[in-house]
Amino acid sequence: MSSELLKYSPVKLDLPSEGLLVWEHAGFPQTDYGAFSFQGKCEPEALNRALLEAQVRWPNFHANLVLKRSGFFRVHTWLVRDELNTLEVRDFTGMEALPDDLDAWIYKQMEHEVDHVHDLTREYPARFVLFLLPGDQCIFVFSFHHVAADGVNFYDFLKTAFRIYHRNVTGSEPEWADVAVFHSVAGQVTPISAISTWDFLKYSYMENRKYPFRQAIQIASTPNTGTGRNMIRHIFEDPSMLTALRKRVRREGGTLSDLVLAASKLAIQEWNAGRGAPYEIMYHVLAVNQRLRRDARETAAQGNPMSGVSIPSCSEDRRDPEALLRLVIESRKQKMEQGHDIAWARMSQMLLRVGRLLPMSVRYDLLRHIFDMKISFFVTNLGVVWPRMDRGRPTGETAITRVGDMELVDIHSNVGTTARNPIALILRTFRGKLYMIFAIGRHGISDPDARDFSRLVVDKVLGYL
Repeated sequence: MSSELLKYSPVKLDLPSEGLLVWEHAGFPQTDYGAFSFQGKCEPEALNRALLEAQVRWPNFHANLVLKRSGFFRVHTWLVRDELNTLEVRDFTGMEALPDDLDAWIYKQMEHEVDHVHDLTREYPARFVLFLLPGDQCIFVFSFHHVAADGVNFYDFLKTAFRIYHRNVTGSEPEWADVAVFHSVAGQVTPISAISTWDFLKYSYMENRKYPFRQAIQIASTPNTGTGRNMIRHIFEDPSMLTALRKRVRREGGTLSDLVLAASKLAIQEWNAGRGAPYEIMYHVLAVNQRLRRDARETAAQGNPMSGVSIPSCSEDRRDPEALLRLVIESRKQKMEQGHDIAWARMSQMLLRVGRLLPMSVRYDLLRHIFDMKISFFVTNLGVVWPRMDRGRPTGETAITRVGDMELVDIHSNVGTTARNPIALILRTFRGKLYMIFAIGRHGISDPDARDFSRLVVDKVLGYL
């Protein structure tokens, strides 16, 4: 590290990023990417200038990590503009035809970055790649380490970059300049908690004695010979089907996330039953993404963006799909009403702060076992990406559909998994389509099994109609 760099005031790494570094230390890369398919004329130089300007506005993107002996993470800003990451352009316009499976093709191009464990004392935590394809088509990929971005400000950063590009190319501001990232974070309200962290710890202790986490069962499968992740997409393109699914679960007072969570429990039970695997207590973590809590009288069925609640079920619960759906809905409402989702966030932050007093070698091993609890499945509902609002309410439409002279036609993504939770499901709505995106770790599940299991989850979802 140059002495000149140390003249700059250090910025302490935030707690969520530090938690992700604990996981990465165990050998699971925390590098993800979002890939955006465009149709129309792209101007690479203008896009590069827009990315450089956007990076200057986001200090976390130009940072170098320093590990201190005391155990603190510190981030130092880069010195000159030339050290910001520039756009890498890869020209594939000579291909005879577009790949049949763009998801697989993009992953193959980015495989090294995704499976690579970053050395953040030397490497920039974000990369930008533009693939130029035949027929005025292109794919822009934003690859990032979670120190630089998460699932929310990743989209916020891109909105900034796309806005600058649009202005530079067309000479005017886009109509979506001030669009929210997701409809769940569009409001400006403050979260509250109805339970203390200590009450939550006592409750969690009693729950764990009754339903030990060690009994949570992953799906029985043969690991892949390779490493990395398998990303599988299922897209509901018929708007009437998406409407029908939402109406179906709303009759029970629930959300689409609840329905998918219940369906995944049914799928895991059926999968394991045919393979002789035990499946007594099955913990699923549901990361809800609804509007913020407003006050103590208005907390039912609401939560923080990305707040997580863990919902166990036993084999008896999963014999009746309708009863299981009601169990998931009522369990989620009850836990959120009691504030357990917020209390968990508080407790994890407290543990990270206390951990900063310990040497690196101790805190990695200690914190990883606390946070990396074994669960059966993880469901996250991001909601509508860049939603169009009408009088403060989301319309279900996507606002950013054109950037400059390009039409945004699809979003691809790749997200990480951990050793003890090798399978997760991300729900996302874009341009009226519901995307079900499975992130499956190859260290635990083979590619053929991953495809078959993801299809089984979709079948169980449709079985509720």
